[in-house]
Amino acid sequence: MSPSPVGVTFLGFTYFVVKLLTDLACEALFPWCDHPVNCFDYTIELSQSVDHSVDACEGLYDHTCAFWALNHPLTSSQFDHLNSRIHLELFKLLSKPPQRRSLSVFDKTVAAFSECRAVELKQKEHLHVLLDVLKKYSLEWPSLKVTSKASVMEALVGLSLDFHFGVIFDFQMTIDFKTDNRYGFALSYSAVNYGAIGKVMGHEITHSFDFLFGDIAKSGDKVDWYSKDSRAEFRRKIECVMEQVQNASDIKGIGLSSISESFADTAGVEKAYSAFSRIAKGSGLLRYNPDQLFFASGCFSFCGSKREGVDKGKIYPPTFLRCDVPAANEAHFADAFKCPKEARLNPTNRCDFH
Repeated sequence: MSPSPVGVTFLGFTYFVVKLLTDLACEALFPWCDHPVNCFDYTIELSQSVDHSVDACEGLYDHTCAFWALNHPLTSSQFDHLNSRIHLELFKLLSKPPQRRSLSVFDKTVAAFSECRAVELKQKEHLHVLLDVLKKYSLEWPSLKVTSKASVMEALVGLSLDFHFGVIFDFQMTIDFKTDNRYGFALSYSAVNYGAIGKVMGHEITHSFDFLFGDIAKSGDKVDWYSKDSRAEFRRKIECVMEQVQNASDIKGIGLSSISESFADTAGVEKAYSAFSRIAKGSGLLRYNPDQLFFASGCFSFCGSKREGVDKGKIYPPTFLRCDVPAANEAHFADAFKCPKEARLNPTNRCDFH
């Protein structure tokens, strides 16, 4: 028996009311604040996440992210948490009218955004916009009767491409990463400076050298850059990291499927620490010396609600290994935390790339 239109409408209205009340309650309990003036304080956030009773030498993720999920019950990861704050701050900046007439890129962006918002708000004032969307996919209100012309796949793909509604999956046109001369379709399912952003930058730079993209020229053509001996040594180190990840996880095949990201994690930390070691390090924080803080802040970026969570495609290793594997492969980590030889993150054999 199919549900009646009245029943569907009632359920939709109920969902809307419950969601609205939940959002208002969450906003009251966990208010947004301006970054970094009011309540975004890195020292406070890091201190509320770490557990100094957990030995970092046995698990950097468990040490750094011990209380993160408890303090962020509505967010899946630190990346999402910061991303939301960045979006909020950008929205606030773009919503302010330009203070002067200027040809600067920023003022032009603000002006364009204001115009787009005006059009969007005008459209939202008219119900016929929603009715036009339903009609486009052969759904007529108020009956919501599915006609013979309706196609579920056409509606799902169309809603994603035309309106960016991630219904079951997100489908979008994107530039081919291997060359900017062509486009492709992307289908995806609805996932302290040097230590944190430095690690991320090192990670992304490293992708230029991994086995997926390391032999692709800027034209998109395949080119063999490496000598036979260099490629063999590189392959040996890649397999070393692959084995580390697989041995630390119960997920079948995760070592192979996530090797591109695991390699970038390890080599990225090496790059970031290499840069960090050449500057005046300053003072420590929260009982950490500068070197310890480098590794703790790098791990803090990966804190999330699921310690062993992986994406559906298994492209990324379990979250805790994105902290622990790079730390284990960096001898400076063991030196910083004075790890004993038998410690889990102070192995005899490391998979280092530099």
